[in-house]
Amino acid sequence: MQHLLFQPLLKGETVALDRALERISEYRATQTEQSASSADDLDKYLQRIALEVYSRALSDTELQLLRLLTLFDFPVPEELLLQAGPKIGIADPATALQRLDNFGLVNHWSEKGLEEHISCYGLAEKVVEPLGREDRNFLAKICAPLLWRIWFKDFLEDYAVPETETLRESADFLGQVFAFLHICPVCQVGQLPLSGKTDQRRIAALHQLCIRNSLADWEKIGFKEDAFINSLELSLSLNVFEKIAASSAVLEKLSTVRFEEWHKFFSEDRIKWKKQIEEHSQSVLADIFQQFAGNSELLRQAYSLYFGEPDIITCNILKEADFADKENRLQTALQLAKTDKEKAIACGNYAYFLENQKHDYAAAEMMHERAVEADPSRASNLGNYAVFLANQKQENYTIAESTFQKAVENDPKHANNLGNYAYFLENQKHDYVAAEMMYQRAVEADPNHGNNLGNYANFLSDQKHDCAAAEAMYKRAVEADPYHARNLGSYAVFLANQKKENHTVVEAIFQRAVVTVSLNSSYKS
Repeated sequence: MQHLLFQPLLKGETVALDRALERISEYRATQTEQSASSADDLDKYLQRIALEVYSRALSDTELQLLRLLTLFDFPVPEELLLQAGPKIGIADPATALQRLDNFGLVNHWSEKGLEEHISCYGLAEKVVEPLGREDRNFLAKICAPLLWRIWFKDFLEDYAVPETETLRESADFLGQVFAFLHICPVCQVGQLPLSGKTDQRRIAALHQLCIRNSLADWEKIGFKEDAFINSLELSLSLNVFEKIAASSAVLEKLSTVRFEEWHKFFSEDRIKWKKQIEEHSQSVLADIFQQFAGNSELLRQAYSLYFGEPDIITCNILKEADFADKENRLQTALQLAKTDKEKAIACGNYAYFLENQKHDYAAAEMMHERAVEADPSRASNLGNYAVFLANQKQENYTIAESTFQKAVENDPKHANNLGNYAYFLENQKHDYVAAEMMYQRAVEADPNHGNNLGNYANFLSDQKHDCAAAEAMYKRAVEADPYHARNLGSYAVFLANQKKENHTVVEAIFQRAVVTVSLNSSYKS
């Protein structure tokens, strides 16, 4: 009887009930006033029968657990209720959950990323008293950090994130970790953390849970909930952990002054990025593609926000793209490029990927040529193409050298190009006089360019045999970039062979190099 009558109603399958009520209404129209009164009672009875039966059958503990489940408008892990139960006075949440399941009040999910997740049926929420604002805030504060640790358990363990009382503390810790990885060149990850589809969906749910259950007086603040969530999620300046920390702060309690600061930040942030599009549209587009790779809806919103409403062609391109795949992101950026400058940048970025990550040298050469053709004066593309020619066309260095010269002519202070040209002159042309002049220009253009300083130090040691100058340059290189594994290794070899330095000093530098390589293999994709 429960399965036939009550459970379909709780699941929201009310079509049969509506038809029954229509028939009763038709019948009632032909009856006397007294009969009609009886029919009204029948209406009310049919509408509440399932809810009353369930409510009477459930214990206070079971009702309390069901009430907790109504906090969420998205599926949650069963484990969440088992962990949260004792924190709200439910001694045996597993038994209570099993009873709710036996009564058909729980919906089990099986889609990818939702295994062992549950929710309650919409009408089942009416079995319990609705949660008040303060109750929702109290429960959300308990559940948000638990949900975070359950959903992202492996990720948090990988980065040794300590268990914290609030979600904000955990997010702040990760923010510090990735701030370090951002300034450590060898540790920079190719794909942003937590950028997959499942991760992005879960993060969006956490934002909703925290912000919608805060005690903020949105009317007084002059900020709408949806507007705050939208502004936070679409910000390009904030990383995923800064956004989570902000949501958690809103849940915990944020002052009106702090809300005003956020409002100002969001406004200025959008203006800043829109202005940046004028000169660096491809760079902004790449940021959008990377940051919202796992959430196509947010990606389209971000594109509309920063670039304006897309036309039909652009909509179709965005709809068909697979942003989880780096190559597809680069191809999509190329499809969206309109001006010669945009096409040159998009082709250059794609060429670099084909050469250095996919190792498809034939395709890379074609893309390098397209990049140079689109903008023959773009120094970075010319310099990258010259490096490609030097590495892949070693039977004839003439074209590579002429391309290096064009790159330097178009931007005489481009440190990367100057350094790469110097390396080419030293190691492939063996023109040491010209190489030293170019190294000096490279160091002058950027005195803190770790790669150029390290290569120049090697040159001074290997070609000039000037130990004093080499050591000074190695020290500059290590100071400029303390995480450059090759520089650390070269410096250690130099100290061991040329300076006959004691083993303790040499071993310490070697260890730094090994640790840096380890970080590289762990964090760089």
